[in-house]
Amino acid sequence: MTDCTICIEKIDESQHYIQLKPCNHNFHDNCIDMYFANQGNAANKICPNCRGEVKKIKKIGAKKKRATKDTIQRN
Repeated sequence: MTDCTICIEKIDESQHYIQLKPCNHNFHDNCIDMYFANQGNAANKICPNCRGEVKKIKKIGAKKKRATKDTIQRN
């Protein structure tokens, strides 16, 4: 996957995370929430990576593993 540049830790598929639009930079939920809180009440949120204006915040859920014939136990 990718790294959260706020905490410098990996974001993996088992975690919920935030993707900023239109730049598509990804962050842990808590990390970007704290970052935005430190920006104050600014009307326009700014991406910490590219400093671009955030138009939309997309919450992405954890991906679920799909069952395969190897993981399904037959009775």
